[in-house]
Amino acid sequence: MPKIILTGMGGTVAPVLADELERRGFTTIRWHKERVEPTDADACARFIEAEAPDWIAHVATGPEEWCTNIARVCAARGVGLIHTGSVSVFSGTQVGPFAVTDTPEPDDDYGRYKLRCEGLILDACPNAIVARIGWQIGESLPAPEGPSRNHMLDFLHRKAVEHAGRVEVTDAWTPGASFLSDTAGVLVDLMERREPGLYHVDGNPGLTLFDIATRLKRLHETDWTVVPSHEHTGSSRMTDPRVPVRSIEERLPPA
Repeated sequence: MPKIILTGMGGTVAPVLADELERRGFTTIRWHKERVEPTDADACARFIEAEAPDWIAHVATGPEEWCTNIARVCAARGVGLIHTGSVSVFSGTQVGPFAVTDTPEPDDDYGRYKLRCEGLILDACPNAIVARIGWQIGESLPAPEGPSRNHMLDFLHRKAVEHAGRVEVTDAWTPGASFLSDTAGVLVDLMERREPGLYHVDGNPGLTLFDIATRLKRLHETDWTVVPSHEHTGSSRMTDPRVPVRSIEERLPPA
């Protein structure tokens, strides 16, 4: 059975990716930052060498040195490496849909950070896969007292809780988006193809955030009152004909 080390298991994407990997026969190993310090190059190398994985999935946010430390060991030892980038590398003034050949111009700290991480990964390990993902859609509503998660369904649910059921979202912006389980499946598909480079993973065929929120309300039979606004305009959709992603429209009730 192939072995894979995953970072970011306390986050949103990595746990779902771990489930998909295990379903396909991988043995998953969690990177505990409190045990293996990401900025300690020697500690990172010792951990990777001791576990002898076939792959590393670097999904976590964290020190930029972590990217370099992982990528260097992967390059030296022939370990497969996949890293999740983000549509946030494109600024709010850039209008998608974005192809992989489009030049990112991030205008906030997070976008600049994610772009630097992409560069560090690919510079140190040219055989790595970098997959930019959009806003993830969770599969179920969060528990009332559960921790906040960085996905769209959680965002909408928290809005409803904070505003007595009213969910005001833009009908003039089309986000890059896909369901978490579909993203996980595509990431594993990319690993199995073993073709290095930069990819875009986006399942939104062109629905606005208002469209998506309205259909998620119906899908989960919530009592939200979804109200359109026009504050955020444009598109952060991504395209990549090499990467088939299940359309979110297939997962949502019809309009």
